[in-house]
Parts: sequence; C-alpha cells; structure tokens
Amino acid sequence: MGRINLEELAKRNIIVFLDYYNITTESGEPLDFFNHPYLVDIFLDFSPKQVWLKAAQLGLSTTAILKTFFIVAKMGLDVIYSMPAASDLDDFVGGKLNRIVNMNERLRKLIGGTDNIKRKQIENGVVYFRGTMTERAAISVSADLYVCDEMDRSDLKVVEQYKSRLNHSKFEWEWYFSNPKIMNAGVHKKWQISTQNHWFVKCSHCGKWQYMSFPDSFHEADPSDKLDFDRYICKHCGKTISSNEIRNGKWIKKHKEAKFSGYWMPLWINPLKSAKDILEDYRNKPSDYFANFVCGLPAKDEGGEISENLIYQNCNNIKQEREGRVIIGCDSGITKHYTVGDSNGIFEYGKTTRMSDVENFLLKYPNSLLVMDAMPDITAPRELANKYPSRVFLCFYTGTSNNTELIKWNSKDHRVNADRSGLFQILVDELNAGSIIFENVAEYWADYVKHFNSTYRITEKNNRGMDVIKWECADGMDHWLHSLIYWRIGMDKNTVQAKILTNKRKVRTSPTIKQSLLNRIK
Repeated sequence: MGRINLEELAKRNIIVFLDYYNITTESGEPLDFFNHPYLVDIFLDFSPKQVWLKAAQLGLSTTAILKTFFIVAKMGLDVIYSMPAASDLDDFVGGKLNRIVNMNERLRKLIGGTDNIKRKQIENGVVYFRGTMTERAAISVSADLYVCDEMDRSDLKVVEQYKSRLNHSKFEWEWYFSNPKIMNAGVHKKWQISTQNHWFVKCSHCGKWQYMSFPDSFHEADPSDKLDFDRYICKHCGKTISSNEIRNGKWIKKHKEAKFSGYWMPLWINPLKSAKDILEDYRNKPSDYFANFVCGLPAKDEGGEISENLIYQNCNNIKQEREGRVIIGCDSGITKHYTVGDSNGIFEYGKTTRMSDVENFLLKYPNSLLVMDAMPDITAPRELANKYPSRVFLCFYTGTSNNTELIKWNSKDHRVNADRSGLFQILVDELNAGSIIFENVAEYWADYVKHFNSTYRITEKNNRGMDVIKWECADGMDHWLHSLIYWRIGMDKNTVQAKILTNKRKVRTSPTIKQSLLNRIK
C-alpha cells in the first residue's frame, strides 16, 4: 500500500493514525498494544454512547485524550470534556494533555486558533474543558459530544446539566468513564444498561474461555509450602493462567443490544500486573480502594444503599383501618411531593403544585400532623404553620449529632431540627427490617420507587480528620424519599409507637428514633 493511501486511511482509522504518525505518550514512549491489548478495541469503538467501568493504571486517560482528538479532527464535533473540579483541569490539560500534544507533531498541527486550559480548537471542532463543581460552567456552551472523565468524583447534578447541552445536536454522543464509587448510580448505573464487555481469556490447559474475577481467579500461596506462589488460576480446572493467556484475550459482550457500549476493566486484565500485585493490594489497601481502583467495581456497603426493593419488599395489598394519628410528610418546592400514613403504614402518596392540596389532608384528617421541609419555599410553609399551630412543623436538617437526640421539637416556633444522616440510616434499617408497610399492590408505588434508586452512603473525613457519614443523591430524584423521612419524623412526635403490619402479617412495633439509635450503637 502506498504512502498516500496510508495517509488517507489514517484519517478514517485511529489505529492506523496512531501508527502512521508515531503517536507517543506524554513521556515520549510509543503506545504499547502488546502489553495493553485490551485498548485496541476501545480505541476503535466510536459508539455514540460509551461507558468504561475501570480500575487505575490501565492507560485509559491517554486513550480518552487521543480518541477525543481523533474524532474531533475527523468529524468536526464540538466537545465538552469534564473533570471533577477546575483544579483537576490544570493537572489534566496542563500536565498530561499538553505534554502529549508537545510530544507529537501531528497533534500540534491539528490545533489551530484558541489553545488554552479551557478550550482547544482542533481542525473545525472545539473541545471545551470544564469542571463540575460549579453549575455556572455547565450552562455556558453547547456540544455534540460530552466526555465525562472521573464521573463518580464529579457533581452528578452538574453532569446532567452538561448532558443537556447536547439537546440541539444531531449527534448527542455521551462517553462516561470512572473508577466506580457508587452502586446503582453514576458510572455503575450506566454500565448496567450497556453491552457489558468482559475481557475473556482462554485456559491453555482445559480450553475454557472465561473472564477473570476476584477471588475466583486467584490462588493465594500456602505459606507452609515454599514452592507455592500467588498466581492467576482457571475457574474451571484450577490450573495457572499465564500473562500470555491474558495478553491473548478478547472482549465479549454480555448483551448484544444495549443503550451504551460498555467495558469493565479491572487491573488484572493488564498482563504486566501479576496475581501477587493484586493480592498485595487486597492485603494492604482499604477495602473501598481495592474495590474501586483494583477491581474497578463499587465498594459494597452493607446497609448503605437505598433502592426500590426496599419499598417493594414491604408492599402489602391488605387494606388497613386507619389507626391513630395520620402523619403527612411533604418535600416542598415548586412541586410538593407528599407521603401519607399512620401507625399501620403508608397508604397514599402524590405530588402537586398547590399548597392547598397539602392543606386538604389537614382538613380531611382533623387530628393529623404535617412535617415539611422549611426550604426552599419560605412563605407558604410558614403561613400554613401559623394557621395550624402544633399540627404543622417545618423541618431543618442538621449535621451529624454527637448524642442520641436525633430530633428536637420546638412547638413555639413550629419547627423541628433533625439529624439528616442519622435519620436516613434509621429509615434504611427499618425498611430492611420490614417495619414500615406500604399499603397496596407494588404497581401502585411504581412512580414512588423511582425516588429511591440514586441515594447512597459515603464516609468522608471532616476538618478534624474524623470519619463522617453522609447520604447523597446522584441525580436529585429523591423528593418522595425525603417526604418519607418527614413522615417518620412525624411518627416520632410525642414518642408515637407505630405498630406496622409486615408482609407476613405480624405486628411489630417501630421504636422511637432515639430507641432505634440506641439499639444500633449497643
């Protein structure tokens, strides 16, 4: 094939492009597909929607940069490329991307016009580099392709705003990749609706194809046997899997048809990483680090997830007599989301734009109690609290409490202060225990449960270096969840004991919040 033909082919095929122009890394090293064979198909994949569930140290940042350059030059796309924070952009663009460009004459020639940390013009397209920690940055530009790097370290609400900047494009491409932190949210949520490509290797002993996983594909050396050693093993015959077998692997889709083209990339698909390396990380690193950065998976946090199953498992299609005081929990705002229940469980939910609809519950149930958040609507909730003293309370979330008093009522000011993190945990514990019943068939709650799928628990260090538990929502869809929290706060008023019918029709007593916390810390 003549030189002119190779040059033309390099405009259409990224692997030819990389080879023809001798593209190197930021350190001047040639791209190494022999030791990174899993990258070939990822380079060649230009599916409009992609997701990479990845470990660290796999060469994927360089891959993302070069793929972005190539597609912009080829198709003239405008791209938003986001990193978690503006400071990350300085390191990524200034410290890595610019060094790659400086090492490669062809890449330098592709850039024309504007060339700075926030914007690079590549042929007829533009790449805008943005952080996600300020909403103002997310609404300033439109694009054809959104590349979200380190999605799970980003502000996911702002990520959604960036995605909306694709609405007027005929392309609407989305690429997401990250070390996953969160089950059923962020990059893991998109992975679940992807093709779910796994790197399969063939055992040279039994001939079985398989993808490797931890711990099933690992043999830990017996310390009493001096000849034994840490090694990868076949899941079928138990014999050693070599680095060459990993090197000769291939991607296989779990789902042929899916919204996203997805790849799971644990660290052990790199043939340069030995089983000993992986097992040493397992022994010496924190469990969440090992899960995120070695396995390329979200860390499992028992009791730290909220999902629709927590509601569905507590549904009971047995109509109950109303018992005791009816409690209304309401998450206010332009749209008010409400949950209504009593000591026999939750029996109604809904949403409205009119505060008068919420007030109607106070009229329908004369002894009822309403707990609603004090913000963001300031006027209407206060007017309602003044109109119904001792029946309407405005809730103010507080930080983590240092004692067992998770809520504090103030009847004079019509307010209640509540420990947000503590109450979330109490609610999750009680839902897991089957202590709160949702009356009606599961289908009735189909819209309600959508607000229970993106909230998760994280542990962070405060300014004194102490662990602090927080509950966060990935996409802002948690209004009915908060209304249920407010209902639970209302059930605790005057130490109400809520007798709840479980799925097995056994009557249990839901303890007061103070009792629940004491039970957890014993």
